[in-house]
Amino acid sequence: MSWDEQRFLEKQAQVQARKESPENVQQKKETGQRAARRVTFIQIAACLLVALAAGGLRLVGGPVYETVRDWYQETVHQSLIAGESWEEAVESVGAQLISRLNGG
Repeated sequence: MSWDEQRFLEKQAQVQARKESPENVQQKKETGQRAARRVTFIQIAACLLVALAAGGLRLVGGPVYETVRDWYQETVHQSLIAGESWEEAVESVGAQLISRLNGG
């Protein structure tokens, strides 16, 4: 076995040992947990901002609040109506997909 081959095998063994070491596994686990906490924090902050904005609009009232409320109610109503005709929606989406796949 040549010196280069021996050196390559030693390096490969070191890399494999680092991959499977308990410290490395723990570090990866902690990194994943930190990322999950960060995402949760961002979600909570976004929800709080939306809630504060909605509360502020409601307190101020006026035409801006009425416009936002009407838009929200209309959007919710439309999504409920779309849910009633599920079969029609599936057929429509299917036709659109087929049309796009055929280059239409």
